[in-house]
Amino acid sequence: MITIRITGARELTENFRQLSCRSRETLTIALRTSLRDVRDRARLNHKFTTRSGETERGIEYDQTGPLSGVIGVTTKIGIYQHEGTGIYGAKGRPIVIRPKNRTALRWATGAGFAFAKRVTIQGIKGDPYLYRAARKETPAIKARFADAIRKAAKI
Repeated sequence: MITIRITGARELTENFRQLSCRSRETLTIALRTSLRDVRDRARLNHKFTTRSGETERGIEYDQTGPLSGVIGVTTKIGIYQHEGTGIYGAKGRPIVIRPKNRTALRWATGAGFAFAKRVTIQGIKGDPYLYRAARKETPAIKARFADAIRKAAKI
């Protein structure tokens, strides 16, 4: 998990209620813009192959407090693509696929069908696109909040 820390934000959060309405709006706009930019970068810069666009649309953000927010993946496939599965995932072991209702698995090949009692796959490597997007956007976020804090101090 990546956390972007803004120096002086704790004191600003403690005094947030005392700020004028315009100052709060300035900081809230900076937060929402930062969340949106990280989300958009994650949607554009990933390494997985997209087919329907559902995974990209599943990257969402939410403002959880006056000066805090969360960016995450809301689809199951997106979580697997981000974190990895099989030997690349949390369990670290291959995935074994067995038939549920039949005695063998069957799949199409170029010359007909192939059959097997079980298949072992290693899984997919994770693509931590949310972490990369947050790291790439960190300088812009810091600059945006510095500007918002300067504006809030002037008001």
